[in-house]
Amino acid sequence: MSLRRPILALALAGLLLAGLGLQDWSVDGHRATRFAAHALDDYGLALTTQGTARLRLLPLPRLTLGRVRIAAGPTGPTLAEGGRLTIDLDPLGLLAGRAELGGLRLEDARLSADAAAWREPLAQLAGRMRSGLTQRPRWIALSGARIDGGEDARDIEIDLAWPFWSASAEVHANLTWRGVPTRIALTHLLPAYIAQGLRTPFTAWVTWPDGSLALDGTAGPPPDGDTVPALSGRARFESRSLPATLAWLGRDAPLASLAGAFSLEGRFEASEKSLSWPSLRVGLGDDVLEGAGTVALGPGATQRLSVQATLAADTLNLAPLMGDLVKLFEAEPTPLALAPLTKGDLDLRLSAAEGRVGLVQVQDLAASILVRDAAVEV
Repeated sequence: MSLRRPILALALAGLLLAGLGLQDWSVDGHRATRFAAHALDDYGLALTTQGTARLRLLPLPRLTLGRVRIAAGPTGPTLAEGGRLTIDLDPLGLLAGRAELGGLRLEDARLSADAAAWREPLAQLAGRMRSGLTQRPRWIALSGARIDGGEDARDIEIDLAWPFWSASAEVHANLTWRGVPTRIALTHLLPAYIAQGLRTPFTAWVTWPDGSLALDGTAGPPPDGDTVPALSGRARFESRSLPATLAWLGRDAPLASLAGAFSLEGRFEASEKSLSWPSLRVGLGDDVLEGAGTVALGPGATQRLSVQATLAADTLNLAPLMGDLVKLFEAEPTPLALAPLTKGDLDLRLSAAEGRVGLVQVQDLAASILVRDAAVEV
């Protein structure tokens, strides 16, 4: 008998099995939830569902659960709710009868804004890495997510990739923050170093329609009493309109209303409430200034911004500053609102080989500008 018939039959059977494996099959929701919950237990997460469950076998086993709730343990706070969860199951673990995560995708969920609620699951993950366990999700994705209880962040798309063959992880995100589309990327991150309390390299950038921020440096454990990692490295910030960018971020800065296009570049060291620039290059309109400075957030709920800097330039255009202050010396009294200029504290020392205000030029300029609540000294 010709071999063509058995080969053809095997090919047809293979195609049939592949077609069946590529279909989504309805499965018992309670059993599927219990099985998937075992995969999340090791990370301190508790899973419950109220929707349907579907299983696809090829190209990798994939379980999809509807209307899920993920909490920090059986009695812990809710972390994500209302979305659809897709779990890629590790094939080797599945053959051994174990539920092990290969990847996770959560769609259209509401995420908790409480940072403390996420602390325990992150601690569980760090503990697994310190103990030498290598089993972990190779990718985590969010789509269509939003932060619960607020409208600041919506349309959140996040892709976190940490392949099993690589020590580094990377994150790419898109979201709408206060009505502005924003893109974020974080690469060269070493999660195992973070779990062991070591400094990790990182590269990050953030872009939005009116500006960008790029960082390249290292991150270490938060200092005692802080919750934000200690960062150091080089940074570059650019904004087409500093007042518009600050308003978007919900921050105030002294004399910011006088600025337009603004850039900042240099070496930095940052902690939770302070930022120092041992080496700094500032672009203000057409002027370029160099020096050093620090930025700090004050105590209390308002967290008033405090800026100290010593800057020097070859040439300096004083027109943006003097354009308002010169009104004080006009023949007719002219009201000058200080409130928009004094939304923060400033201690600025300036020097320039040449300064100008319109057609007026001065040589060897040295000046200090002090801004306090409702007061400006020049």
